[in-house]
Amino acid sequence: MDQIGGNRVTKYLLYAIGEIVLLVIGIMIAVQINNWNEVKQQKQLELQTLKEIRGSIQTNLMEMKTLSAQHTVQVGHFKDLVRHMDEDLPYHDSLETKMAAIFGWYTPLFDYAPYETLKTRGVELISNDTIKRNIIAVYEKVIFRISEGLEKFEGGNSTSVVLPYFSKHFEMYSTSPAKVRANDYEHIKKDPEYRNILQLLIGIRTFGVNLSTASAQGLEAVVQLLDKEIEKQES
Repeated sequence: MDQIGGNRVTKYLLYAIGEIVLLVIGIMIAVQINNWNEVKQQKQLELQTLKEIRGSIQTNLMEMKTLSAQHTVQVGHFKDLVRHMDEDLPYHDSLETKMAAIFGWYTPLFDYAPYETLKTRGVELISNDTIKRNIIAVYEKVIFRISEGLEKFEGGNSTSVVLPYFSKHFEMYSTSPAKVRANDYEHIKKDPEYRNILQLLIGIRTFGVNLSTASAQGLEAVVQLLDKEIEKQES
């Protein structure tokens, strides 16, 4: 009977050990599957984020190109006004649109939402370090130079220099399209202060054209990097 009882205990222990081994194996498999699912979800989220960032950069790229085009037109207007002064040309109503250009400038509406979402998710979500560095540079450096640098300079110059002169010497009689009348065109045509304002604006807007053009080229390069990375992750 003792031998029979011992066999039963041995069989029970073997059975129990087998159950434990199976349980451990099951847990390990479940953990591995869970880890695999988490990695898969992370890659899907990364791909989604990359596509969102690409769309945002493409939107901002168009804004920069629009800024460059609008400022190029304004530079042309200001140069025409300076030419009228230099050549002492007579007044013409076509000048009314050109003179109105000193009143404002194109302000780009940049899209930050996907980048803010990325920061919330964590920039470490982006596995490609080169892509990660370029994305950060686009929003923290390239766009920043325009939205905080150029825009603030434009605003400060407009408030302290342009608008005070404008309010004394011009009347805006149409906003769509913007048109102004000079209170005394013959006077401002010979006014060195007006010439200085025009030359200053030519310099500022030309700088804006050059900055936005160079920035657009940088953004185009980043879009190409994103295209390759997205294609790689989708394949």
